[in-house]
Amino acid sequence: KKIIYGMLFLTGIASGAVQRSQDGQGDAMIIPFYTVQQGHDSVVVIQNNSADSKAIKVNVRERVIGAPVMSFNVYLAPGDEWRGQFSQLSNGAHGADTTEYHKLDSSCTPLIGQSWEFVPHIVQLDYPDVEGYSMTHSQLGYVEIIEMGTVQPPYSDYLAMNNGDPSDCGAVDNLWDVGGQWDINSHKNMSGTSGGLVSFLELNADPTSIIYASAIEGFFESGEFAHSGPGWLFPVFTSGASTASDVGFNTFWPNGLDASVSMYLAHAIEGPFDLSGGRNEEWLITVLNRNEYAYNASQGSQAVKPFLNLYQDNGGCENLEVLVYDSQNQLQTGVDNTGFSLCQTTHVIAIEGSAPATSNLANQPDRVIDVGSLTSGRIVIKTVNHWTMDGVNEDDVSQEIVHYGLPLMAHAYHQDGGTGAFSPLTLHRRTVLDLIFANGVD
Repeated sequence: KKIIYGMLFLTGIASGAVQRSQDGQGDAMIIPFYTVQQGHDSVVVIQNNSADSKAIKVNVRERVIGAPVMSFNVYLAPGDEWRGQFSQLSNGAHGADTTEYHKLDSSCTPLIGQSWEFVPHIVQLDYPDVEGYSMTHSQLGYVEIIEMGTVQPPYSDYLAMNNGDPSDCGAVDNLWDVGGQWDINSHKNMSGTSGGLVSFLELNADPTSIIYASAIEGFFESGEFAHSGPGWLFPVFTSGASTASDVGFNTFWPNGLDASVSMYLAHAIEGPFDLSGGRNEEWLITVLNRNEYAYNASQGSQAVKPFLNLYQDNGGCENLEVLVYDSQNQLQTGVDNTGFSLCQTTHVIAIEGSAPATSNLANQPDRVIDVGSLTSGRIVIKTVNHWTMDGVNEDDVSQEIVHYGLPLMAHAYHQDGGTGAFSPLTLHRRTVLDLIFANGVD
């Protein structure tokens, strides 16, 4: 059991608006990518850098429509951390290749045991018309991590560290057993969230191959919390505060989902590529909460902006424009990337030069970007006619705001013979007040 020493203890979060964290700590986080294909294991780590005992919800979402495939609770004392591993499982209980969770430490994760198979019951219940669905879709995806609240004494005493382990995880299990104190009243001995969580993913437990989570502060209003049982899909990104602060002013949205997602709206993705010496490069693009905007049957015949297409129509594909530049910043007109689109939630995109593109992270890439004979240069992916006006200036609700783009997270993965490494790609944002500013905020 690993204990974190020398951490910064936080006393609270500024109230009023949900916002992207500047120091990687917060009360909600998104790990944008995991994979168990191509022999990989994905190790997810959550660290509690606060002075409070935490109740944390972990929601795992699969690659196609972002449907939840596992939801569980983690309880951490101050300075404690949890580690769990996702691995490939062949021929699972439902007769299909799927993913299996393995607990790697002694942290309290009530009622799920040392391992747990990802199963399709949530997908089949909530997304019955997804054709040809296979649990192999759960072998890639992304992870939501949301602090549910602060655990107060005497229940926090069960989490206190004793020779490197929590004092009594069995007592935490009992709280959630049928008729247990939390089963009867999940608010008992709980108080508001205080932040200070950090999370990241290690590919194959390699500390040099890491994706750090994007952290959010102020997900709940000050003093609020939302504590639910293991297996309950709550809280989720619809549960947070409805005001966002990330472009120099506060924006009020119809609901918490829109507010949280608004902070990830981007109208372009940009990054360098380097295929020299046989180097392999892939881009990982996650479209957040696509299921809520482009699938939900309650939306009727149209997707909710900024999405343009329902999943039922052409797979919900969103067309984008791809521009390829050489190392001298000259646009390449001889390569053809027309028809490029994002049709899923999590995408593995291979960069193809003179040699055929392959993927080291997935059984096969979802898309390929052709860079012709170039071995290095720059790629820009632009959204096309994606925008929303649901957000308004909190200081003047009559002032509508246009947010351009789709809710995106993007990383590059580079591999040169041995261990690969992740690096974030640049996301360009454009927000316009009342259509006055020509260029917006970028």
